[in-house]
Amino acid sequence: MKARVYTLKGVLFEGEAKELIAETTTGEISILANHEPLVTVLKPSELVVVKEDGERSAVRIEGGFLEVRPESEVIVLAKSAA
Repeated sequence: MKARVYTLKGVLFEGEAKELIAETTTGEISILANHEPLVTVLKPSELVVVKEDGERSAVRIEGGFLEVRPESEVIVLAKSAA
């Protein structure tokens, strides 16, 4: 699936991902290809992107929003990341 992670400072990640794991206000979610469309609020937590080759990248975010669009596209708008 296509994944893009943005902060106010710019693009944090843009590329193909196998899975995205995030903490929402209602609990942890795992996004895979062909996930149902969704918009949710993210809590300050660790955001994990699992690339197609299985490599995992984790970054601490300070909240934001996650949108799953049709055609297997995920966009994360994070307040900040460290």
